[in-house]
Amino acid sequence: MSAIEMVIEKVKHLDESHARQLLTWLQGKERAAASTPPTANVITQPDFLTRAKTVWGEQPAGKPLSELVAEARGGES
Repeated sequence: MSAIEMVIEKVKHLDESHARQLLTWLQGKERAAASTPPTANVITQPDFLTRAKTVWGEQPAGKPLSELVAEARGGES
């Protein structure tokens, strides 16, 4: 017996008051699901430049940001 069949069997044995409460609850869930826009599977890229400027300011002392990033990635500028 599937889970859905088990639920249907249980619902069949509810009294009218409880069955009405369950139906009202399910309709509320259905309305909420319909009014919620689906989330897009968009992968956003981190904004490294904004983060670097937040950490070190517009002009970090010493090396330019591009050189710091290159070094952090294991390369040369």
